[in-house]
Amino acid sequence: MSIELNIGEYLEFERPLTRVVKRDIRISNPNNEPIAFKVKTTAPRLYCVRPNSDIVPANSYVDVQIMLQAFKEEPPMDAKCRDKFLILSTFLNDTIKDMTLPDLWTYVEANEKQNIRQHKLRCVFVPAKDTEQTAAPASPAHNVDTTHYTQSTSPSNIAISDINSSNATSTTNMDDSSNNNRLISDTEVSDKMKKVEAELNDVKRDVNALSSAEATKVAERAQQTVNAASQQQAAGGLPLGMLILIALIVAAIAYFYQSKN
Repeated sequence: MSIELNIGEYLEFERPLTRVVKRDIRISNPNNEPIAFKVKTTAPRLYCVRPNSDIVPANSYVDVQIMLQAFKEEPPMDAKCRDKFLILSTFLNDTIKDMTLPDLWTYVEANEKQNIRQHKLRCVFVPAKDTEQTAAPASPAHNVDTTHYTQSTSPSNIAISDINSSNATSTTNMDDSSNNNRLISDTEVSDKMKKVEAELNDVKRDVNALSSAEATKVAERAQQTVNAASQQQAAGGLPLGMLILIALIVAAIAYFYQSKN
């Protein structure tokens, strides 16, 4: 007689599957000799098994916890899980009883395969208990089982989750900040353009009202306005088109001033 399990042939994982789902299995040894076991699975990256191998003393048991890592999205209700588990066990004889577990299983699988007993488990996804739906696990296939099992590990960072959401949020925030900066910059430029235009209008009014001697001062003031606008354009504060517009207005003022004299 080999080990005994407290479940049947199905290993059920209750929805929702967007969280870590845990299942406990009790491996019992009803014999008078200790037994070594090892857990394998077809999907080692999806499951964490603790412990994945151990020694069960005579007439005792070991509890094993199997954790299904969280899915990014909930699978459809009719989705069938094809994952499987295989629990290997063997009695400890004089040859292997003092070996470490890794060495023990390496030796047994190479030299004493006839002493290995197997227990196969099929994974199924079942609805939450508080729903009215009932679990309907798929019937096991009757063909030859060619499933490839890999020894389960205890990964600490293999959860299937959307890790990129935080990066996407950061990128969105950066884009929003950049857009706000552009809006502020455009507003400042618009204010500067309105201010320069107002000053030039004042110059035009002054030219119409002043005498020739005073018009010279007005022309100097217009030239100062052009110079100031050039400095702002060089510093990136005004667009080139605005600077050209200012120059044309000042040229018109100068022409008006000359024609008046």
